[in-house]
Formats: sequence, structure tokens, C-alpha cells
Amino acid sequence: NYIDLIAPQRKPNGIFGPLKRCLYGKEIQEYMFDYATQFWKAYLPEQKYLKIDFDNGHEVTVEEAKYLDEPLYNFLMEWHDKGYLDETTIIFASDHGNQISVILEVISPEHNLEILLPLYYMMIPVGNNTYTDLQTNQQIAENMFFNRDRFSTVYDIYPTLIDLAFFNDEEKRKEYAKPYMISFL
Repeated sequence: NYIDLIAPQRKPNGIFGPLKRCLYGKEIQEYMFDYATQFWKAYLPEQKYLKIDFDNGHEVTVEEAKYLDEPLYNFLMEWHDKGYLDETTIIFASDHGNQISVILEVISPEHNLEILLPLYYMMIPVGNNTYTDLQTNQQIAENMFFNRDRFSTVYDIYPTLIDLAFFNDEEKRKEYAKPYMISFL
């Protein structure tokens, strides 16, 4: 894949083209997974926050996104086998729904609605007291059930992370609360 410097948004050869993004024989996302694992090992005893961005879905055929499946599976299995997922919350989130596919615009009357539906998926472990409290707290279970299909934005991620980080500290949660943001918990 290459970037056309005259028209970088041009399809199919530009940054939104359907070709794999590779560097030195590895797909770009594999470098991100390798870095995440190195970061985790380096700061193993510390509390940490790591964000990884993928642009695989930003191309017209939606073909590129499928190339993430196997590396993501391998990454999650490696972390599972090493025990990293025992006390790690993983959030998969997108900035918007599918707005690039020309095919959807033609065959789907719901295309405009699809644009507004970002992905938000949380994996919460049972590895420590905070997460055990999360799973046994009836109000949180009800909130998460209620919020499962709620329209959300990236602004809802921040209060959810605050609630996860300070689950047992009401004062800290209030200190960081923002009135225009809603936690999923």
C-alpha cells in the first residue's frame, strides 16, 4: 500500500485502500501488539493504561478489517496464557460505525443510522477484589444490562474508566466526574 501525496484520500491506492499495511514482513498491527506486550512486561507490577489505535476499518471494501482477526486472537490468547488478562480490562471501541462502504450506501436504507453506531465492547476480568465487587454488585449488573444497546460516544469511555479505576473510592469518583459524561457502570 502506498500514499498518493497528490491525493492521499484517493481510493483504492491511498491510505483507505484495501491492501494490507505491512512493514518489514509484518502487518502493522502486529507491531502494535508486540509493543503492548513489551510495555506490559516492563511495567508488570504497576497500574497502567495502554491505548492501541487501529485504522484497519478505514477503507472502502471493509476487506482490510478482517486482517486484524488472527493477530488480535493471537494477542489475546498470548495475554490469557501469561495471565495478563486476569486483572486487565480491555475495551474495544470505535469512533463511528461503518461510514466508508459504498455498498452500504446503495443497499442499506439504515446506512445513516449505521454511521452513528460505534463499537463499544468491554472485557472485565474476575482477577481481584475490584472486579469481584463489579460482578457481585447488582446495581452495576443492572446498569451494564441497561446500557448494552445505549447510544454512546467516546465521552462515555472516560467516566467508565474512572469508575473502574476507583470503584471502591466514592470520593475519587466524584472528584473526576463530569456532568456531561455517563459511565456504563
